[in-house]
Amino acid sequence: MSALFFLTGHIVRRSVGYMLNLRITVVLGGLVCAISLMLPKTSMTGCPYNMIMHYYIIAVAGTFVLLNICKYTVSITSDKCLSFFKYAGNHTLDILTWHFLSFKLVSLLVIWIEGIGISHLADFPTVDKELQSMPYWILYLIMGCTVPLGVPYVKSRMKKAFSRQE
Repeated sequence: MSALFFLTGHIVRRSVGYMLNLRITVVLGGLVCAISLMLPKTSMTGCPYNMIMHYYIIAVAGTFVLLNICKYTVSITSDKCLSFFKYAGNHTLDILTWHFLSFKLVSLLVIWIEGIGISHLADFPTVDKELQSMPYWILYLIMGCTVPLGVPYVKSRMKKAFSRQE
């Protein structure tokens, strides 16, 4: 499955490119959302064999929509926002490496607020939603991005501060 996605991306990028106009992007995005809501829930790890083509088409179309939304966003965004996107893009590996550990910080807070057992810290990747009285996904989102991005930022600032003192 992943080889199919890789090959599709390679072929499209070399022959057609992925940029569409905004109107086509909105229509394609709406179709992807509508079709995906009608189909059973699937994922790359849990996709039954009879849903593979549906999953593939929706995933590729969704990727095109996301790339075009990003292109449009970049064209109307300020320099500070663009520099943040560039910083986040340059630290993608940090986000991928440390976001699960950051989730555990939020899970500790959820365990404390909800008064559930510490054994739920082992729930992966987050505390089971049925045990939560509030939507903590916002905290998970914020911590999953800010902690992995904040650590290298603070580290580089400290390195600059110490190098000036020498």
